[in-house]
Amino acid sequence: MEQKIIDAAFKLIKDKGIKKLNMDDVSRELRISKKTIYKHFESKQHLIVSTLEDFIQKNYRETEKALKGEENWQKKVKGLVASSYAVPMRLLIEIRRDHPEQWLKIEALDKKKIESFYGLMLQGEAQKEMNPEIRHEIVAPMLKEMMNILLRMEFSDDHNWTMRQIYEQLSEILLYGIVKRV
Repeated sequence: MEQKIIDAAFKLIKDKGIKKLNMDDVSRELRISKKTIYKHFESKQHLIVSTLEDFIQKNYRETEKALKGEENWQKKVKGLVASSYAVPMRLLIEIRRDHPEQWLKIEALDKKKIESFYGLMLQGEAQKEMNPEIRHEIVAPMLKEMMNILLRMEFSDDHNWTMRQIYEQLSEILLYGIVKRV
């Protein structure tokens, strides 16, 4: 039941944001009483933190899964992108602003993803599959800075884009450029 409550809370958080989450909506979503929710979570804050921790752990597992296996480095890059957060950027902005402990964990995961991306670029370079004019030691930190800029900008909030959608666009540009492939 605890996981069902967390999943319902996460669905509501994705739709409405963290601040607008309330126990009435969670109980309505699951068709259970608020008392049942409070048997598992002592407060709304406890439920929020548990939900965010679950979200972060799922992303860690998805990242690990993406990096394992026999796929070539390009497929692993795509897997790494696919493991990115499928949540509106506004939610990540809200986590950064209001939940610093969970934000530190998200930053640690992002650092791991950037380091993994860097390692995958080295594989591509070693296999002579990368443009030799592209310098991986510039591209990997540049990707991280682009994400930091996007988190500070409000344009993504206007479009309700997810981090995954933004990563997909960035990885397409980094892997294939902006020139139309023929």
